[in-house]
Amino acid sequence: DTIDTSGEELLGCSIKKICAKIPEEFRILHVEYVLRQDLASRFLKRQGELIEEVREMSYQRLRECVDPSLIPYRSSLDNKEDLAREICKPRVSFHGTLIHNVRSIVRWGFVKPGEQAGTRTVHMQCGASFGVGIYSSPEPEYALWYSEIRDSGFGKIAPGQLPGLRLIVCAVLMGRAL
Repeated sequence: DTIDTSGEELLGCSIKKICAKIPEEFRILHVEYVLRQDLASRFLKRQGELIEEVREMSYQRLRECVDPSLIPYRSSLDNKEDLAREICKPRVSFHGTLIHNVRSIVRWGFVKPGEQAGTRTVHMQCGASFGVGIYSSPEPEYALWYSEIRDSGFGKIAPGQLPGLRLIVCAVLMGRAL
């Protein structure tokens, strides 16, 4: 109950609501709200910049970038400003990792493989199917699969492995979907 409204500003919904969506087989032992103000400020600044960039697009192009089910026919959302804000709305995404990576992520933020986190060079963990970067997923089960726990098969994590897994809830800016 202490996490009722935390995260709403950046995530658009509370951590409590996000936790309710996590499948029951993943028992939540602890939730810790960690928000670094420097990262939150950069996030909000980038969101503002993205909205300005997207506003420059034509109305028709904006409509193509927004899911039609979000814009009912003759909806009040059907204007350039609201379409731009919908495109730049933060989305919830999950990053699965092992417990020993959490301290570095909290301290340095997400660092691309090959770059420095303090004095340590970050190495690639799970390949780069879509390029070198930080991978996250809107599905918590999929994100946990990337926690280096692969020997029990896709989507099947042995109970003994769960204590070492951590799921980080992230706010992401998608921009224009391709």
